[in-house]
Amino acid sequence: MRAPRRATWSPAWLRWGWLCLAALAAGTTWAVDDRNGDWPEAGETELRTKAVYLYQLGAFVAWPARAFSAVDSPVVIGILEAEALADELSMVVDGRSLQGRPVAVRKLHVGDPLSGVHVLFLGRGADPQGIEAISALRGQPVLTVADTVTPAGVRSIIRFLVADGRLRFDVSLKAAEQASLGISARLLAVAHRVDTGTAP
Repeated sequence: MRAPRRATWSPAWLRWGWLCLAALAAGTTWAVDDRNGDWPEAGETELRTKAVYLYQLGAFVAWPARAFSAVDSPVVIGILEAEALADELSMVVDGRSLQGRPVAVRKLHVGDPLSGVHVLFLGRGADPQGIEAISALRGQPVLTVADTVTPAGVRSIIRFLVADGRLRFDVSLKAAEQASLGISARLLAVAHRVDTGTAP
């Protein structure tokens, strides 16, 4: 089986994103931007932690060129049936970029078109039709992320879960390969579990 494609990231960005994810995996939550010493108190809400994860995950994923219509096209993070998280994420990404691209947050509801989305988060409010939306994206270069309470049969690339009282995530390399996405070994190193076989 062909290994998922990997790409290079700038050392400065990789160190910054790695430190964010490592701290989150250790149970520490803090702001995604340390340039101004903007470090919130420990015990940030689950909502903020998920928003930071969704932003930082994009630093460790390589999309094929066909995923973007232009060199300056934004990385679009679609949030399906989770408006509060979309609002929180909008504040997290404000004025920031991913891999040299601007970041856009799109609130989505079941039935909305998913074209142009690079990261799709399936929220708790998504019904079976929403789950079908992830299945419909199979083979498309979209990083799919499932919430902690979505059904186990959802074939997402990343799934949030709670382990030892902390928000963590599993990664399916099989699903990433099907989506033609490269996953950084640094991201895999802080995952709770890495599935190299059938997508979850």
